[in-house]
Amino acid sequence: MLNENKENDSPAIILPEYFDEEKKKQIGRMVIKNIRLKSSSANLKKYKEIRAIDKSKLEHKRDYYFDKDSYTNYEARIFGDLIPDENGKLKNRKYKLINHYNIVKNIFEEETQKPILRLHQDDMLLIFDKHSDEIDWESKKELQSRLFKIVKFDENGIIVLVRHNYAKGNVDSAKAIKSENNLSDLSEVVLRRRPSTLRVIPAKINVLGNIDVAYSRSIIDKNR
Repeated sequence: MLNENKENDSPAIILPEYFDEEKKKQIGRMVIKNIRLKSSSANLKKYKEIRAIDKSKLEHKRDYYFDKDSYTNYEARIFGDLIPDENGKLKNRKYKLINHYNIVKNIFEEETQKPILRLHQDDMLLIFDKHSDEIDWESKKELQSRLFKIVKFDENGIIVLVRHNYAKGNVDSAKAIKSENNLSDLSEVVLRRRPSTLRVIPAKINVLGNIDVAYSRSIIDKNR
């Protein structure tokens, strides 16, 4: 709640009052008169100034400079095959990144094909090695070992996944998975792949906390 402080013409923030119900009287209140805000202006980078002669008349074709931390992108789109062919090969894989600047400015390139995967942070995925047929859908233990979530992805096409139950914070120093053909070593927690080598099936967790097998298998059936 705001209250006008008439002595210095500045607003004060008044917290809830303390009231003694038995004595029926106010016993005190706390008033915040000043708030200090920390500005990041001291840490701003010196951006290149764009000359007026180099600016396009069309706003969407102009260059912009803005603060952006690595891996802070909105969506990664992957095109091509979801399921490998009989030789275990993925064909026509392409990668497209959508960052927050695209969202704010509503700038998107025209797409001639539908992406097979739209990846976001914390999306759940089931990992496989050569082909999705190797997944034992009846084994909860195996499904748990294959369940990973997206941590981050960048402009260079590096997609970082971690085991779904990893809770030790920063994954950069965590032990990497050597190969998808053996996911039984639970001390290996991080998987880094490029779009051309990412072999995954989207997954969901149902209200009971179990992997929704029907959901994942339906996606495989649609992409055979």
